[in-house]
Amino acid sequence: MTEIDTITLSEPLLWLNRDKQKRVATSMTRALNGAPHINQVPIAAGLTIVLGTSDTWITRTEFEEVQQHSFLSFIEFTLVIDGQSFQVIWDHSQGAAVTGTNLFEEFGGHEDLTDATFRFLTV
Repeated sequence: MTEIDTITLSEPLLWLNRDKQKRVATSMTRALNGAPHINQVPIAAGLTIVLGTSDTWITRTEFEEVQQHSFLSFIEFTLVIDGQSFQVIWDHSQGAAVTGTNLFEEFGGHEDLTDATFRFLTV
């Protein structure tokens, strides 16, 4: 089950970047003698969560409901995926936070979308 704030989706979304998150920030500088100075700190907030349909689909009505939420919600909200809760905001830093592709191209848009992607940042 996937819940985005007050929206419960009929089909669960896949967590596309679950095992690809960068959780440690690293910086390296060199001393005058060439020795590396490496600093590492855990990233506590601002982790990217990308959910999507991959090769399945989502209905246009649910997609548009989530898309409208991304246009209007600028404060943190709760995201529930795979039984885990996260406090998140929409991630508009790399373009649209909610994207999708018509399952079949037709005038006015098809009733189902595929390759839907939803981007969030943890707070």
